Order: sequence, then structure tokens, then C-alpha cells
Amino acid sequence: MNRNELVELLAEEMLFEVVASKIEEVDQIPRMLERIGYLDNEEEAISLINHCEIDLDSLEIIQFTVENGKIIIEFEIPLFGVSAFHDSQGILKVTASATGKCSIPDIDVFDWDEAFDWENGVWRDDFDEGIIEIIELQYTGESCDDWRAIGWMQQK
Repeated sequence: MNRNELVELLAEEMLFEVVASKIEEVDQIPRMLERIGYLDNEEEAISLINHCEIDLDSLEIIQFTVENGKIIIEFEIPLFGVSAFHDSQGILKVTASATGKCSIPDIDVFDWDEAFDWENGVWRDDFDEGIIEIIELQYTGESCDDWRAIGWMQQK
């Protein structure tokens, strides 16, 4: 497997899942809200959130480079939405775009052919996604809907 094939293969599924899981982490919500100045009681809203769900359609590879035995992959997510909940009650809906970088071991350092089942076209069950390290993640174009306000208006 060459580097181009590896990066393309990773982008189709594994990298997509790893990045989506990272964005879906509750601790990413405050980072997404940093530049939004219109949210009332932001700290209270954040303190209520105990899980998030992401709506993400695509991840695009911008480029990749090889540095010190690692492949550094630059990616972009054009648009996604993250719904933040307290149990089953919606708290916030954040919409944004993202850019980032991740690193994986280079083909000279790691046997990627052992990690992928070429016969069936799937990653092997014992493949450790932790081998994909997100080293940079930045959010842009953030906006937020406060579902608490919608609930409050409906009670009136």
C-alpha cells in the first residue's frame, strides 16, 4: 500500500469516525462557543450537557506530508452540526466548520497491510483507532441555537 492509497482509505471511514468522535466530545462545546457572544447563561448551558450527537456528512483531505516517521494529514470539514443534550433534553445546537491535522505512523514504520483486510475491504477488528492522533482541531463559522430558549418560549 502506498501513502496515497492509505490516506484515501483512512479518509473514507476510519479518519472520519475518529474526527467525528472527537468533535462529539462534550469538552469541545466550550471551544466551539468561544467566539459566540450572544448566548445567555453560557456556563449554565455547558454545565448541563452530558452528551453530544454529531451530524457530519463529509471530511475532505487537503494534503498530507511525511515528517519524522509520521504522515501528517490536513483535513477540512465543510459544515457540521452538534446537538448537545442533558439526558434526552436538547440544550444547544452548534453549527460550524472545522480544519485540522492528524498524524499516523508512516508506511515505513507501521505495517498498514496488516491493519486492513484487503480481501473483504474492511479494517481488521483488532485495529486500534488510537493510532490516529488528532494534533490540531480548529472551528470556524460557528453559530448556536439555544434550545432552552425555545422550550421557555413554548411554555409561555
